[in-house]
Amino acid sequence: MKDMKKIIWSIVILTMTISCAKNIDYGLEGDLPSKPDFTIEEVDGDPNSFVVTDLSSGSFTRLWEFQNGIPQTSKLVSDTVQFTKKGTYGIKLHVSSSDGSGTAVSSKEVIVEQDIAGCQFAMLNEDCSTKCWRLSGEPGSVVIGPTPFSSEWYSSPDITDNQADDRWCFNEDGTLEYNNGGASFSACQGYIDVDDFPIPAEINWSFSAGSGEQGLDRISIDGIFMGVEDSGPTYDVFEISETKMVLLAPNKPCDGTGSTGWFTLTFFSAE
Repeated sequence: MKDMKKIIWSIVILTMTISCAKNIDYGLEGDLPSKPDFTIEEVDGDPNSFVVTDLSSGSFTRLWEFQNGIPQTSKLVSDTVQFTKKGTYGIKLHVSSSDGSGTAVSSKEVIVEQDIAGCQFAMLNEDCSTKCWRLSGEPGSVVIGPTPFSSEWYSSPDITDNQADDRWCFNEDGTLEYNNGGASFSACQGYIDVDDFPIPAEINWSFSAGSGEQGLDRISIDGIFMGVEDSGPTYDVFEISETKMVLLAPNKPCDGTGSTGWFTLTFFSAE
């Protein structure tokens, strides 16, 4: 009788095992998504910048990875990436299918023939490392008017203590660190010092030679202002040396309306 019970239990366990195996096999049925295709096109007149475009369809998420690029990642269908140094760099595209079949990855390489042009870029971030800048604090370090270089509307006699300790540090990898020393001077909150001013976890910047006003080189900053809150997000380099930088920036009204004037902002290098 005991032997019969053992046989019956063995049959039950075997049946359950086969059933589970079938369920597992069933869960794995179906084709994985095909690898996504994408294009890489060099930006006209800028051998260090490239436009990447995802050509896949039927996806609900994507993630670009740019090796040593600016930016380092992106989720856009099409985006522009910049490489500051000569070399060969990998670009990966991860795409998740909307039908739930999984995630596929494609990778390509791009060859950059030269370091980014212009000594201004090298001085901006200490020859492709990290360099920090601060508002000069001298009279006229912040001026604004209806046209570039105009001080018709305002010229600062000085700056507040909370403006004086702000630092903007440019890193080689295209990230920017904003250290406000504990508080920021906010134009949009009534020209007051704000202790809990929101600073994004990730701030990116890029450099484009000759694309600014009057053919000036341009810095674009994503996520934070430079100098004063109601400026940006582009800053044209009028003057730069190892110790001083003068930027032109459109004013950015706090209510989201279009720009009506121009800031001239003067910075000194920060030790």
